[in-house]
Amino acid sequence: MTALYYDAHLHTRLCRHAEGEPDDYAAEAARRGVPGITVTDHAPVPGGFESAIRMTPEELPLYRAWIAHAQETWRGRVDVRAGLECDYRPGFERWQQRLNRSGDWDFILGSVHCNMRSYRRLYYRFDPEAYTRLYYDHLARAAETGLFDALSHPDVPKFMWPERWNPDRIRDTIGRALDRIAATDVALELNTSGTLKPYPEMNPSPFILRMMRERSIRVFLGSDAHEPARVGSGFPGALELLREAGYVKISFFVERNRIDRPIDEVARVLRK
Repeated sequence: MTALYYDAHLHTRLCRHAEGEPDDYAAEAARRGVPGITVTDHAPVPGGFESAIRMTPEELPLYRAWIAHAQETWRGRVDVRAGLECDYRPGFERWQQRLNRSGDWDFILGSVHCNMRSYRRLYYRFDPEAYTRLYYDHLARAAETGLFDALSHPDVPKFMWPERWNPDRIRDTIGRALDRIAATDVALELNTSGTLKPYPEMNPSPFILRMMRERSIRVFLGSDAHEPARVGSGFPGALELLREAGYVKISFFVERNRIDRPIDEVARVLRK
């Protein structure tokens, strides 16, 4: 049986820059009354791309074993689901197909981490605006591959150049990318960890959330927690932002099928 809602973006110590295991996150979820979690640690990628901040291919069985243990331990108290956060850039498609077939995943989350050094070495040409426009093209390409259920934190460039961030200036680029994403029916994340970043707001910003709502793009919630204490962090505020943007439902994924829940129903549980 599925939970009412999930924190659908969580990391473990296997990614080498987070703390805890799925059991620890489930325990914190139970303590805080979060009914479901989806573990989405950083998946391996080919060619050693930022290998110091993600699990290796050889660690995937251990990762699945950890999740299976948490599922059994917390059954009936917290619904624990298995996912992956997978980096996308052009050329990774065949690798991603292999990852998708590597287990019975509940959720495959795609990410364009334009802030990573390897990505910057490939694409940054000392023009922040051009780089941001390229980021949105890659975000749309990721959706168009059909390999991902949803895409994460869709305005990462604002954390790289907070003093320059002005989404209205590139409204045309963002709008075209969102049009392409909407055509694929891939969901986007409202990531609450943005409040801890150099541009302190959830991501995407309310400006982009409104553009997403105009295109009927579905939204899921993720804390992007790298430590168990942040499970479900910021969710009441996130629901308020979604309401203000015109959303009435949030989404999550189980066995790679999207499920929608009324925001008001989730908010009533959060208030308790």
